[in-house]
Amino acid sequence: MRSRIPWLVTLGVVLLLITLVYRGVQLRVPPDLSGCTRIEITYTPYMLRYLFSNGTERSLLSSTEIQYLQSRERQVVEDQERVKDLAESLKLGSYERRHNPRFASWSGARIVCYRNGKRLVSFALFGDWLETDRHRWFQYPPGSLNITFVPAPVERSFQLRGACAFNLRTLHDTGNLFNADTTAYPPSNRWCDVVLQALVSDQSIVGGMRKPRYSKERALAFFTCASARESEDAQETHGPSNEPSVPDQAVSLPRSHHAMNRACGPKSPRDVVLLFESRAGWNQCGGPELFTFDNHDPKGGCVMLNNGEVKFIRTEEELKQLRWK
Repeated sequence: MRSRIPWLVTLGVVLLLITLVYRGVQLRVPPDLSGCTRIEITYTPYMLRYLFSNGTERSLLSSTEIQYLQSRERQVVEDQERVKDLAESLKLGSYERRHNPRFASWSGARIVCYRNGKRLVSFALFGDWLETDRHRWFQYPPGSLNITFVPAPVERSFQLRGACAFNLRTLHDTGNLFNADTTAYPPSNRWCDVVLQALVSDQSIVGGMRKPRYSKERALAFFTCASARESEDAQETHGPSNEPSVPDQAVSLPRSHHAMNRACGPKSPRDVVLLFESRAGWNQCGGPELFTFDNHDPKGGCVMLNNGEVKFIRTEEELKQLRWK
């Protein structure tokens, strides 16, 4: 009997270690929404601060839209397809051992998930960061969580507008290709090709090693308007539209919902339009005749000026007031 005691102790220690390791691994995995049937989202202090955290982004909104978002504090998601999308998005998070204390002053969203009325899991979102109830932190691709956790169509349209502006800023800032100190901007008839190459060549330092900042798929996403992309995907899902068919070869080509103003260069005035929304294409360049109001709902489109400022244009009159040369 005595001879068995050491083995039992050893077995107990091994089981305890396995349990601790398993729990440690589990703590490094983003929240699991398996079986979730209802999600409650509470924005602190209100939705405007969560979706548009700075004044620059809020310039994309009208005064009426700002007032509306200031009145919104809570939303509920019960649509199971939407819940499934949220669960898939959470899997993209990467565990971070440390977090920045500045998050304490950020606006956030409190997420509580239920399974048939029983609380399943909860966590908080701060920009592209997630904090679990056990104070474990996960980082996500830029903008992915903000868009994901806006279930209502009206609020989502506002956030997609912000995502479109974010994409324009990324195209503008990568590689300093549109810096006023450069001798020339990328050739307007090849500007998408040049900017795409700069995006896939961009590197960051992770764990002391240089790694590509963006995959080609992620880099191509910056060229598209999130709102237009959702609309096009919906048309493909719900059947053919009245538009003429497009050859398969053309469908396989990259697409961009942005065009470059051919008349803009490093020496142009800073309020001249540089990049702007257009219908889908690639290496598109020209002037206001290419601009489209149809990518967004409510109607409108983003333009980026030569100084990097982004505006949301809603009417033909506003479009005419822009400087193109």
